[in-house]
This record gives sequence, C-alpha cells and structure tokens, in this order.
Amino acid sequence: MTSLRNPFVRTLCLWTVLALLPGPAHAADLLPAHLRELAASASRRETWPRLRSYAQSQTNPLWRGWAYFLAGYQEYESQSYAEAAKDLAQAAQSGFPLADYAVYYQASALSQSNRPQDAAAALQDFAARFPRSHLRESALTLRANALLNSQQAQQAVDVLAAEVETLKQPALSLLLGQACVQAHQFLQAANAFQNVYYNFPASAQAKAAADALQALRRQLDIAYPVPDVGLRRSRAEALSKAGRYDDALKEFGTLLKDEPTSPMVPYWQMGQGMCFLRLRRTADALQALFTHYAVPDLEAQRLALLVQVHAQQGDALGATQDLAQLNASYALFPPYADALSAAGIYNYRQLNWREAARDYRRLWELYPGNEHLRDDGWRLAWCDYLLGDPKTSAVISQYLTWFPDSPRAPAALYWLGRVQEEQGALAEARALYALLAKRFPHTYYAPQAAARREAIQARQGSFAGSSDSAAAPLAAALIPVLKPPVIPTGLACFGTAPGDAARPALILQALDLKSLAEDYLKAAFAEENPPPELHLLQAELYDAQNDVTGALFAALKTAPSSAQMEFSDLPKEVWVGAAGIGVQRARLVRGQCPRLDADSAGNGGPQQSTFAHAGRRPAALRSQLQCAGRVRLFRRAPERL
Repeated sequence: MTSLRNPFVRTLCLWTVLALLPGPAHAADLLPAHLRELAASASRRETWPRLRSYAQSQTNPLWRGWAYFLAGYQEYESQSYAEAAKDLAQAAQSGFPLADYAVYYQASALSQSNRPQDAAAALQDFAARFPRSHLRESALTLRANALLNSQQAQQAVDVLAAEVETLKQPALSLLLGQACVQAHQFLQAANAFQNVYYNFPASAQAKAAADALQALRRQLDIAYPVPDVGLRRSRAEALSKAGRYDDALKEFGTLLKDEPTSPMVPYWQMGQGMCFLRLRRTADALQALFTHYAVPDLEAQRLALLVQVHAQQGDALGATQDLAQLNASYALFPPYADALSAAGIYNYRQLNWREAARDYRRLWELYPGNEHLRDDGWRLAWCDYLLGDPKTSAVISQYLTWFPDSPRAPAALYWLGRVQEEQGALAEARALYALLAKRFPHTYYAPQAAARREAIQARQGSFAGSSDSAAAPLAAALIPVLKPPVIPTGLACFGTAPGDAARPALILQALDLKSLAEDYLKAAFAEENPPPELHLLQAELYDAQNDVTGALFAALKTAPSSAQMEFSDLPKEVWVGAAGIGVQRARLVRGQCPRLDADSAGNGGPQQSTFAHAGRRPAALRSQLQCAGRVRLFRRAPERL
C-alpha cells in the first residue's frame, strides 16, 4: 500500500476528505425568503413593481434598501434610466450598506437620462458622505463629466483641482486637462496633460495626453510651457521601469542630445546602459558605460552595471575585474551589493559553487541582513553544503534569524538538521526535526523530518532521552525566532457569520448580481489591506465561473502562511484551495521533469533524492539543476502541503 508519508498522496487524501465535509452556509440564506424569490426573476420587467411593493412594506430599512437597490440596478441594466434613478434614490435614503453604490448608479442613470446637472448634484459631497467608499474616484470622475456636460467647466476644474489624488491618477489628470481646455485655461491644461504624458507614459491615457499637447503646442505657440529636464527624465525612467526599453532609449538619447552639459548626463548614460542590458545589447551597453565618473556613488553604480553586462556576455574575467575595482574603492557603497548579487547568480547558474560562494560570502559579510540575502543567503548555504564547508550550519542558522518569514525556512531547518546529523550531533538534529514538524506541519519537509527523527530514535533506542534542549543550542535559539504565523481574523466563522466587508458581496451574489459582486471585490482589493475573507469569497465566485486556477490562487491568498497552520485554524475552503494548488503544481512539475518536484525549483537547490547518492557528485547535480531551469515558473512556489 502506498505510504501516507508521500506528500503527493497526503495532498490527494486531504482533498478527498475535505470535499466530503459540510460546506458553509449558502449566500442565499442571508436573504429573507420572499426577497430571495423575487431576486430569482428580478431581471424581468414585471418583477420591478413587486420589488417596490416589497420595499414599501418593509419596516427593516436594511431589506427595504436592498429591495429598492435590486429593482433600480436591474432597471439601470435594462436602460430604464428614469425608473432606475427613482428606485436607487430610495435605496440610498434607506442607509443600507451599499448606499454609496446606490448614489453612484443613481447619478449614472441621471447622466444617461440627459440630466447632467442632477447627476452632478447627486454626487455632491460624495467623499464626505462615504469616506471609505470604493467608488470615490469613480464618483469624482462621473461628477466632473456631468459638470462638463452641463457646461459648468469651471466647477469641474475646481472639483478636480481640490482633490489631492487628481495628479496621482492619470485618468483624473487627463480629465482635469480636458476641463481646463473647456474653461479656456490653456496653460493649466498643458500642465495637466504634461503630468500624464511625462509621469505616466505607460498609462492608457498617455496617447490622448500626447495628442492634446500637440494641439496646445500649435495653439499657444511661444507661450507653450516647455517641460523641464526633470519631467523629461521622469518619462524616460518610467518607460524603462515599465519595460518599454526602446522608447526609454529614445528619451534618454534626446536628453543627451539636447542637454550635453547637464549634471544629469551620467544618470542618463546609466539609464541607457540599463536599457541596453535589458535588451541584451551588451556591446551598446559597454559603450554607454564607457565614461568614468569622478563622483564616487556614480562610479560605483557604473561598475555595478558593468558587472551585469559582463556576466550577460559570459565574460567571467571582466566581471571579476569590475568586482575588484568595487571592492578596492567602493566596498561600502550600496551598488557593490547589487554587483555581488549579480556575480553570484551568474556563477551559481554556471554550477561554479566555489566562485558563487565567494561572491555571496562577501555580500554576507559586508551587508548583513541586506534584502539581496533573502535569496542569495540561501544560495550561499547551498554552495557551502555542496563544498562541505564547516560554516554551513552557522550560515543556515543566521539566515533563519534574518529571514524567519522566508518560504525557504522549512527547507533551511531540514538541511540544518541533516548537517547536524551528518556531524553526529543527533540530539541537535532531533530537536531541529521536531521544531520543523511542529512549526511547519503541512510543508514538504515536515514528513521527511519526522521520518528522520524516528530513524534516529530507533537507532539510539533508550539513549534517546528528553534532554534535547540542553544538547541542542541551535534549535533552542531558533524557537523564539520562528514564531507561529498570525491567523487571519474573521475566517473561522466565514460560513455562518460573514464580516462587514464580505456581507455586501455575499448579498449581491445571492441577489444574482454576480458581475456587480465581482466588481465590488475588485474595488475592495484595490484598497490597502483588504480583509482575507474577501479572497475566500472571490475564490467561490471564480469557482462558480469554472475558473479553477483563479479560485485556487484566490483561496491561497486568503492565508499565505496556511502551510504553517493547523487544520482547525482555518475554514475548510482555504485548505481545499491550497490542496488543489499543490495537486496542480505536482502534476505539472512531474510531467515536465519527473525527478524534480516543486520544492526543488522553489528553493533553488536539490532535494533529498539528489543527496541520497554518495559524495554529492556535481555530475549528478547538473542534470537536476538544468531541469530546474526548465521549470522556472516554480522558483518562488510556496511549500507543498
């Protein structure tokens, strides 16, 4: 019989068991029975009067508001805008949870009915009335357009200019420019359009802003405000950041041609060099980075870029010479950390463990806790292990201290235990395995650690006492570091008592307004720190649409640290989603490379099967790591259940 220690079998069993458990309360159970019956036929015109009658008979303002909203929204969707505006106004007055949506769609219906003045009036003080609404920016846009359509351009300018978000959002900034044009404020319009064109060149509004600026340039002639160097540099850098390297190169080239004596020339040259590097035009990158700079910080950045260029060319000697210059003169400058990381990954991918370890160790020593080490510190540990370096245990322990939240923490604990076991420190190994099994119970390494711990106890027999803590200083030091994850609040009772954030979406779903429910969730996710229960609800919506991938990944977002929690900590739906992802990943990876699992690619190193062969032979590792390169999709995959 197949052993349940096999993680893949455990995942399949978990999926089967959870599928048999009773599900949460259905969303429709949140509605009164009569409203539920009306919702089933709410898209039909003959149902709308019945919904109004139901609303008028309700003494509970909550369901009165929902009934009016359902009637009004269905009327809006059917383009019966006059009726929709009236019913939505009644819904807003009830004060039900989505009163802001009622006001927004009321104003939209009025606008569609050619009543822009009334639409603008309905949205007056929207932000003050609904300060936490997801529709603040949409309402501002709708109100400004309504003011423009009612020939109140100056009021539209005032409304948009008073909002601090206007210049931060390209759509609002474009609208401000259009309002200024209609108000004959052409210089202000040019400034608004320039904000879009130069600061948001990758946005959907950039082309419209460019066309508007061209028209204003002809109209204003010499009065046209010439964009300063800072704006032009912002456009070039934003294009580069967006991956539009050819366009960015044109902008940097124009700046260098127009401003050859500017003190910003070195930054533009390095911007060109970075674009050439991303386009793999290494010869052009070398030419762009040829000039030496007297400013130490700039020279350090130039040399760090040269390391990446030489690594891309496969010029190990050139990269080594660049690193030597950095080490000699700029060892304490941040670009040196970037250069060491780039050189390290180049050697690591070449399976040159010794040179990679040298680069990573220098990074480790000069920049302790640097964010590069979240990945590179783990690679240093692998290199040390492969090279048999006695500092391996110290590196892994320190790595866990610096990055206890790393997805590689279970793997680090396991291999730390293996190192201790190989060195004969069996009490330490047992304690580390026990910590792994308790702290990361549903990861790939938990059953592996449990099996090795049992094997050690079987070998030791009665000598396996209870004094592990005294003989296991590494494990004892890591216990307070590897703290249990914070369990998301509001999930335990999701099925029976949804929170305030999820309840409106659940009711929308029960009212068969599924597209609006999805829009509500998307708007909520755009806010900071959305409640985790919303991800769970989104998973259910995706599942109803037969979008299996979307449903599974939404469930995983509900509790990213689910692999570190007990089953009782989270509701069934989270575990079903996480298990499904584990099944999908295992199938895909095994199909591409039967000898490699998702954890190998995710952790950047071989698994136990690799090291089961004596001597840790590099030849045996090469095929494993080359295969890992073909499944790079899983480099950052979460630990398997």
